[in-house]
Amino acid sequence: MIKISAEVLKSAMLYKAKNDVRYYLDRLYIDYNTIVATNGHICFRAPIESDEQRIIKFQGKLPTKFKECVITGDIAEFTDDNLNVVAKLGVETVDAHYPDYNRLYNDGVGEVSQIGFRGDYLQILGKTAKLLCDYQCCKFTFKNAIDGVKVKIGVADIVLMPVRI
Repeated sequence: MIKISAEVLKSAMLYKAKNDVRYYLDRLYIDYNTIVATNGHICFRAPIESDEQRIIKFQGKLPTKFKECVITGDIAEFTDDNLNVVAKLGVETVDAHYPDYNRLYNDGVGEVSQIGFRGDYLQILGKTAKLLCDYQCCKFTFKNAIDGVKVKIGVADIVLMPVRI
């Protein structure tokens, strides 16, 4: 069984790829107590409740208002504050190997004088901060100008890859 809060699930959906040739990036990766989403340039990771490891795809659009998503087998139930089921969606399990996202999350800190970011990814960070953090703040940890920058927003850890300036 997998339990994901609405804030974390909506945030993760912002980071997954859309129509990528690497079809597994169009999905969400459940790695036991962690949810991961990436498009190859930015990676999202947050804690969830789960005892499974699999790549999932929802069969349809997520409901707009819900409190929690509980996935059991191939059915996702979306509940409100009173634990009433607001929607049910099918869940497809994808047979693929997800990239090793743990390599991105290192603890090295270094000095950086300049670094470039794509503006649309910074907008996604802003949307995530609105969902996960009361003060809509982000904490950036820089290592150098060519490695990914770690961004902490609420419970989520994101790695944003820089662009060449």
